[in-house]
Amino acid sequence: MTAASCIATCNIDNAEADIPFSNTFLPWITLSILTLLIVFVLLMFQFYGKIDFLLMRAMTACTKCSVMKKILFLLCALTTFNCIAQIPNNGFETWITAGNCMKPSGWYGTNDFSDTSGASFGVIRSADHYPAAVGNYSISIQNNVSLLPDWSALGIIWTGGLAGTDNPAFPVTGHPTSFCGYFKFFPQNNDTMRIFLALYDNGNEVSQISLETNEECWEWTSFCLSIPGYETADSGRIMMAAFYPENNLMPHGNSMLYVDNLSFDGLITSAQSIANDADRFTVFPNPATSVLHINMPFASKESLELKIYDINGRLIYNSEIAPGSSAAVVPLAAFAEGAYFIRITAGNEPVFEQQFMCIR
Repeated sequence: MTAASCIATCNIDNAEADIPFSNTFLPWITLSILTLLIVFVLLMFQFYGKIDFLLMRAMTACTKCSVMKKILFLLCALTTFNCIAQIPNNGFETWITAGNCMKPSGWYGTNDFSDTSGASFGVIRSADHYPAAVGNYSISIQNNVSLLPDWSALGIIWTGGLAGTDNPAFPVTGHPTSFCGYFKFFPQNNDTMRIFLALYDNGNEVSQISLETNEECWEWTSFCLSIPGYETADSGRIMMAAFYPENNLMPHGNSMLYVDNLSFDGLITSAQSIANDADRFTVFPNPATSVLHINMPFASKESLELKIYDINGRLIYNSEIAPGSSAAVVPLAAFAEGAYFIRITAGNEPVFEQQFMCIR
């Protein structure tokens, strides 16, 4: 459905009142047909990540049809937050404290089976992170064979909850072609570490890839694994362990694996590379009326520039985010109703881009 056809249809509200059937039923029949068409377009374009852009253009054009505009707003809000492939807490910046134990948000592992009043845990928050300009923490996954057969002896973690060991754990949109990140590994007694990714479509596994090594890696090292070919995927799961978690599930030594800044389709090399990671940036409310909030998961070490453009590419708002800040507030009193694009940059490098709607 094009914006032009939306405009033409929305003019139904201005039809003459001399045909009772048209006045009573035709608008609702047309609205139902239009809704079905919108759903069809959403399904057709979702794979290519273009539906949110089309909905925004249609919404801007349909200024005379309030009911249709509300439907478009709803669909736009839904698609804006679902058109980004995301790995939960991919930089391991968010942790939950339970007793003496800390657990990374969005992940599940041996800490969830351990006595939280204990002194040793298989998963630890580490201040040794990489790249240095991105975030403050990494995840340290450690074996402690002296505690066998207790769960706290095992250094292993996976996305999602208990069922995430063998089932889809987080949504994936688009078509990721590579799985990337950074790691360090300190093996003992020939332990083999493993970082594993599986993709699913409708609950069926469609592709998998893993990084495995028993060699020492004392410095932060990048990896970017090509995901074997598949047609579509709607979800994924990740598992990471400081030993090879197959067969008897037993580590051989007190090996340690560090992991940071997991991503799809390219390494995160600096704060600028976090663009379009919905798990790290929060824009709310969307749609917005009077004020827009932008939260970042880190305090920027440098000055950032915040620009907002209208749908025609005109610069509407320009502001600086000072070093040390982790949030920005945009007043919308001077904004006309419509679609806008947020762009945050460090120098000439993009940090974050996202669309939002302003309504009245």
